[in-house]
Amino acid sequence: MRTHPHRSRRALAALAVLIWRLLFPGLGVAETRDGEYAAYENLIEVLADFARHLRDDLYRFPPPSDVTGENLFAATLTRLENFHTLHPTDMPDVVAFAKAEAYVRLGDYAKAERAFQSVARLDSPLKPLAEERGTVATAMARAAALPERTDNLEGRIASLRTKLDAWDALVRQTTGGPYESVSRREEERIEQRLLATIIESRAWLDGGADTAIGSAAFLIAKHSESANAATHALRLADLQVALARTCADGPIDGKIDQAVFAEHVAAAMEIYARIASLDGVPEKAEAEGKLRALEAYRHTVLSNAR
Repeated sequence: MRTHPHRSRRALAALAVLIWRLLFPGLGVAETRDGEYAAYENLIEVLADFARHLRDDLYRFPPPSDVTGENLFAATLTRLENFHTLHPTDMPDVVAFAKAEAYVRLGDYAKAERAFQSVARLDSPLKPLAEERGTVATAMARAAALPERTDNLEGRIASLRTKLDAWDALVRQTTGGPYESVSRREEERIEQRLLATIIESRAWLDGGADTAIGSAAFLIAKHSESANAATHALRLADLQVALARTCADGPIDGKIDQAVFAEHVAAAMEIYARIASLDGVPEKAEAEGKLRALEAYRHTVLSNAR
């Protein structure tokens, strides 16, 4: 529903203040049922849940869900698009700004950059903030666009390290701000990819097994507060199992180094048991199953080695 022309600037200014309060915790949410504000009450409803989760730590906790179980930020984008379809000329700055914030949290930094830029081109109270956050979104988009793959192993590792450096700089830049957890999440994601590359290519790297174990242990220590902490531990345990299998399957004469085999198995079992003892983590069931399978595998290997 459109506002009357002589009311448009007043309504836009009032809405900007109201949405500002929605977007920034601690300022409160203005409740209004005045008929003059009826044009944008639907938008307030769309943004109410979204605004409550803008300060969520997306590094330490999973993203929030709406009542249907869908990612709240993705659901908000859909609702904003629906609002824009019904009210194409109402509050374009607020709609675009909210979409930009959702895009950042969904990891679509190029779209966030464009949305912030569209707000910055408008005569809006949100213009200064859109310019400020748009600058960060631009840096995020550039970091995200850096390549992760090349034609050879050395090039892939080098490209991942370059990308990791870019996100490390963004972590420092955004520390204490609304995008810190997003930057930390991306840094962690690149480190996971780097670790996966090292693990997959350990046979072609000097000291590959030790490098892989050390890299996995570093990831666990660095991201101990991450929502993915248990997953990182599982990957180290899986690596230990893979090394144990290499030890058991490697000897042509069938005589395995039982001490080395037992060391890898013990390390993996300790991690699986620790995660299996945790309550409320989705990795618990996976750890329990892998622990049982590893106990059976150890028994089989040692029985055959006698």
